[in-house]
Amino acid sequence: MSEFIPEIHNSDIRCVLAVTGGGTSAISDLLAVPGASRTLLEATVPYDGNALADYIRRAPEQSASETTARQLAMSGYQRARVLNGGDEHIVGLGCTAALATDRVRRGTDRCFIAAQTMGQTHTRSIAFDAGTRAEQERACSDAIIHLLATVAGVTEQPLTLSIADVGDDHVDAPKAWQDLLAGRNTTTSPEQSTRLLFSGSFNPLHQGHEEMARISEEMTRERTVLEISTFNVDKPPIDFIEMRNRQQAIGDRYPLVYTNAPTFVTKAQLFPGVTFIVGVDTVTRIGSARYYHSAQHSDPEENLQSGLRSLSDANCRFLVFGRKIESGFESLASVDIPDALRSLCIEIPEDRFRHDLSSTEIRRRS
Repeated sequence: MSEFIPEIHNSDIRCVLAVTGGGTSAISDLLAVPGASRTLLEATVPYDGNALADYIRRAPEQSASETTARQLAMSGYQRARVLNGGDEHIVGLGCTAALATDRVRRGTDRCFIAAQTMGQTHTRSIAFDAGTRAEQERACSDAIIHLLATVAGVTEQPLTLSIADVGDDHVDAPKAWQDLLAGRNTTTSPEQSTRLLFSGSFNPLHQGHEEMARISEEMTRERTVLEISTFNVDKPPIDFIEMRNRQQAIGDRYPLVYTNAPTFVTKAQLFPGVTFIVGVDTVTRIGSARYYHSAQHSDPEENLQSGLRSLSDANCRFLVFGRKIESGFESLASVDIPDALRSLCIEIPEDRFRHDLSSTEIRRRS
């Protein structure tokens, strides 16, 4: 793949690389060819688990996975935006791998690579069926160079490796998704008149969500609209492959809107007069000063009161569903929240709704 590197350096792309578990030779490969300063903004190796969690702003459910590679790529893309001063021609590339080792490890030898640009998300999934660690490392590094060459428009040839099977996926994002990532829009459906909004990750959408939506529709006589914030306080933005996957999983069961509104105060500004469908754990966070961050006010309590006034001024309401906890069942009546928030809430009693399996548990079981 070294023949691609001079052409990569002569292209317009500027990239941030984050590589862990394998593929680090790609960094030295790029630096060994004159012109690397035109291409490489930054390269990092978050090898330790704590370093990886810090880079993607959360502990991954599985380190060597396509999801983690995409999170590395998106974190790199966000970093490249800062270093480059804009979105044009920048690339975040992430690689995570579990290569041949001298210790017992669950699973096969594998590598996942992802690239994030302003308009696309690419992935490469590599399953090794042979090779020493050195050979697998070489293959990972070649795959990184090949993906960079693909994104740069240097090659359109598919990647083939003699010691591994290669899978490819990519999404060319619609303009509404691109504008959301770039911060040019706050929602993918600004024209939509929404009266009943269910905010969440829906990863996956499960029976409990659907039952909450059904009960809420019965109470309000409104159609449920699902909302997923692509930006969150404690994790990288959602990439375009993840957006496609969640949209396909939801299908035509509910309208879906993507936003860049990570807090309920910003959601209320986008959808004034809306009724939110929430779990009791969510309404507890809304009533906690720790949930509020402001560059204007350093007093968390002042931020909390200001946020609650904003929710009230936007004429928003909350339908609150309880949940199972270790000591029993947690409901709106059992949690300590400010009176100003409680006045905006309507409780759904346990005898009308109870679902004890979370999305995290469903993903773990699958």
